[in-house]
Amino acid sequence: LIQGKFLAKKGLWISEFRIESGINCGGHAFPTNGYLIGPILEEFKEKRAELVEGIRALCDKALKASHRSGEILPKEIRITVQGGIATAEETELLMGYYQMDGTGWGTPFLLVPEVTNVDEEGLRKLSSAKNDDVYLSDASPLGIPFWNLRASSSEEKRHQRIQENNPGSPCYKGYLVSNTEFSKAPICTASRTYQKVKVLQLSRENILEEQFSALKKKVLDKSCICHNLGGGAAIKYDIDSQATPAICCGPNIRNFSEIVSLEKMIRHIYGELSILTNPEHKHMFLEELYLYIEYLKKEMKDFSLGITKTTPKYFRDFKDNLLQGIQYYRAIGKNVIKENQEHFLKTLEDLQNSLESLPLPSI
Repeated sequence: LIQGKFLAKKGLWISEFRIESGINCGGHAFPTNGYLIGPILEEFKEKRAELVEGIRALCDKALKASHRSGEILPKEIRITVQGGIATAEETELLMGYYQMDGTGWGTPFLLVPEVTNVDEEGLRKLSSAKNDDVYLSDASPLGIPFWNLRASSSEEKRHQRIQENNPGSPCYKGYLVSNTEFSKAPICTASRTYQKVKVLQLSRENILEEQFSALKKKVLDKSCICHNLGGGAAIKYDIDSQATPAICCGPNIRNFSEIVSLEKMIRHIYGELSILTNPEHKHMFLEELYLYIEYLKKEMKDFSLGITKTTPKYFRDFKDNLLQGIQYYRAIGKNVIKENQEHFLKTLEDLQNSLESLPLPSI
């Protein structure tokens, strides 16, 4: 609503609002403070008319002020959603109960060679990816959590450089240079130049060995993505046979292992057949909840080491928001979700027990 109003005041009509899970996605992740996608979808459903009319009034006013009052604004806006959708049943829930106008599928299409540029080795690694093969990493020089494939050529090369005591990447393109900690001209935190100096600085600080190890790992985890994310296409089209592709698939890739045609993927999306291969697949709502609990654990570990600026209140609020979301999912699971209802509610209970067992930091 805030974003829509900001643009409406400039006479710009937004035709589509896209809701995306903050953590159950591909590429960079933007975790919320425990706000889950289900309750967010419910709010959009309940306040859709308020959203449209609030923005329309401001946009009309802006158009009149700029002598464009003759322009006719659409009566509706599209609201769409993406974030770990894996089955036709989930799509039906989103389009039916939540009244979404469309869904976005990203990660599964990495296994569709007709529409994505992934080299043959990358396809093989993606199709065989299991739970631990995809992880939320510190790889991005932007300092934002980044979903990564452990077995990617980019990750293999990064580990090789560390083992050779030559960490960091050559800075091929310089698109993500931003750090001026050690130089007047910005450099990239994934670069060889930055990482060597930063690790040396950490080694001279009076900190515990465990803190040093954790901070050093965060430095060395940074990887060149502005160059390596294009590596798959560079190999596939014989542009650069020496490229080391990075692959930023979301955790949803763990539910698929078959390299398929575009037609077959579309038929899966619309429920004509199923290419889901993970027998432990969780409903997209529960997968996001699980990922947030794991993220909370990681944040708590950093807090215990004294290497984060988060506060005890952050953790309490995060947990409370997740528990509120669990209450909402319990009601949805009993009254709306019909497919595998018993499994949904049992998994939800297990995740709640896992969350409630976490000892939060005290003030």
